[in-house]
Amino acid sequence: MLYTAIIIRPDVAFTAAQLSRFLINPSEDHLAVVNWTLRYLFGTRFLGIMYSGELTDTSLIIASDASFTDDTETRHSFYGYTISLFGALIA
Repeated sequence: MLYTAIIIRPDVAFTAAQLSRFLINPSEDHLAVVNWTLRYLFGTRFLGIMYSGELTDTSLIIASDASFTDDTETRHSFYGYTISLFGALIA
C-alpha cells in the first residue's frame, strides 16, 4: 500500500503515513483500516481525471485548506492545497 501511495495513488498517502506509525505493534483496528484502504484502491482503480483539451479557461486557481490542532492526541495541524491551470488540476 505504501508503494502504491508514493508512486501512483497519492490519495491514500495520508492513510499510509498514519498507518506506518503502528508498524511495530499493529492492532486489529489497524488491519481493518488497511483492508478498507485496499478495497478502496481496488474499487477506484479505473477512475481518473479526464482533460478535455479545450483551453477556454486560462486562469490559474490556487486553493488551500488547513485544520489547526484538530488531532487532540498530538495537537498537530494538517493542510492541503490544489493548483489548477487552464481548468485542469496540476498539483
